[in-house]
Amino acid sequence: MFKKMLLPIGLLLVILISALAPTPGIWMKEHYMIEIFTAFMFLTNGWVFKIKSLNIGRSFFLMLFAALFFLVIAGPLLGVVGVYVFGFTSLYGIGFIAMSSAPPTLSSCAVITEVAGGNAAASLFLTVLLNLTSIFSLPIVIPLAIGSTGEVSISGTRLLFKLLLIVLFPFCVGVFLKKRFKRDYSWVSYVPIICVLFTVSAAFSASRDLLFKIFRQLPILVLAAAAIHLTLMLFAWITARCLRFDKGNTTAFSFTVSQKTMPIAIGVLSTLQGHIAEAFAVCLIFHMTQLFVDSMIAAALPLERFRLIGKSQEA
Repeated sequence: MFKKMLLPIGLLLVILISALAPTPGIWMKEHYMIEIFTAFMFLTNGWVFKIKSLNIGRSFFLMLFAALFFLVIAGPLLGVVGVYVFGFTSLYGIGFIAMSSAPPTLSSCAVITEVAGGNAAASLFLTVLLNLTSIFSLPIVIPLAIGSTGEVSISGTRLLFKLLLIVLFPFCVGVFLKKRFKRDYSWVSYVPIICVLFTVSAAFSASRDLLFKIFRQLPILVLAAAAIHLTLMLFAWITARCLRFDKGNTTAFSFTVSQKTMPIAIGVLSTLQGHIAEAFAVCLIFHMTQLFVDSMIAAALPLERFRLIGKSQEA
């Protein structure tokens, strides 16, 4: 139970501390600690990874195709619908569309899936696959979604190098270390959660002043972010049930395809001309909202279900 509650309670404390004392978080952001924390998360994911947990078969390939559909079509479309429903215009709308079109966040999908008792290996695989796919999909999807006639460019080479450096390489190191030492340490499973908390601290602290400037708009922005995220998660859950995924893969699929990565969305927005600070703020609000919502959902799932799925993955 402690592990399940650590993330939601920790997020509240981290945001409060970062709002009152942002200096440590700003230092972490300026010294690339977000990338370092992400690398540590995937190193520990490699340590605990069991390839048999993927259960490669018909259901596995159906999950891959469904995930690609959510990345390229369902996510962007829901973002556009959400912007019209809430009446956002200009930069706020662009921010929501960019986040809805982004791939899953590298820093927390597998962590929250594991806390929720889902198939963390499947979540990790989907996260990497969709991030690689986004190199080619985002330059096409974003202009269509925002109705732009200009080019939105994204450096595929730079993004690929980043994924190799902070995702694939540490993951492989984790797999190697596990085979080398052949031991399990109970504390290893807490490392990704702690890294997520430090990552949130760095991101929130660096953007604190910007969030204070749009304080009056925060309630409606948080509500819109939660609505878009939860609707996408609901559609993902319905899709998983219709395709008859097992409980572990249903949990992994629902959390992974509905979470969106802030760094890639901001990277795409940074290619647009003009002052787009509001769009950046939307990305941060969306990111924080989905993390808090998902951590609460994961913590609320029955503990017995968590234990049963964990045992089935070890079998």
